[in-house]
Amino acid sequence: MKKLLLSFWLVLISLSGFAQWTWSNPKPQGNQMNSVFFIDANNDYSVGCAGTLLKTNDAGITWSPVNSGTTEDLTSICFTDINTGYIAGAHGTILKSTDGGTTWSMQLSGTTTSFTSMCFTGADTGYVVSRDGLIFKSIDGGTTWNQQSSGTTEWLHSICFTNKNTGYIVGESGTILKTVDAGTTW
Repeated sequence: MKKLLLSFWLVLISLSGFAQWTWSNPKPQGNQMNSVFFIDANNDYSVGCAGTLLKTNDAGITWSPVNSGTTEDLTSICFTDINTGYIAGAHGTILKSTDGGTTWSMQLSGTTTSFTSMCFTGADTGYVVSRDGLIFKSIDGGTTWNQQSSGTTEWLHSICFTNKNTGYIVGESGTILKTVDAGTTW
């Protein structure tokens, strides 16, 4: 019995020694989180379901809620500089901040599709992707969004650009799209 008890404690101690992840504040906030973006080493925003927007200014040790101005599910966040940020979400939701994320205003996307991912390649040029192979592009800092042809009807999950011309999108059924002309063709 002593050996069994000793073995149990040794296993418990060894497992706790490998714990590297901890739940950050707020503990817990309760909504699913979908995207995170670090502006610099200390300042970060994270977005999630039901309009959840959290901010940290201590490298993720503590998190504070920020009013997003919506209750729509938020799926993606990015900043083009320390002041200008964008959020994409359900039902065509696109939010923009020009004051470092303190306040957010609704932008007209021209669609009610639910966006899954967003990426900006500069101050004015941004892309969002969605289900049914939908890609939208803005060249005026998110004021207007125009649909692009993707050549697929698959649900698109994530978009990333390596420079202003070369970008990749991944989606359902192994879909991988690439552009080398800033999204003119995929």
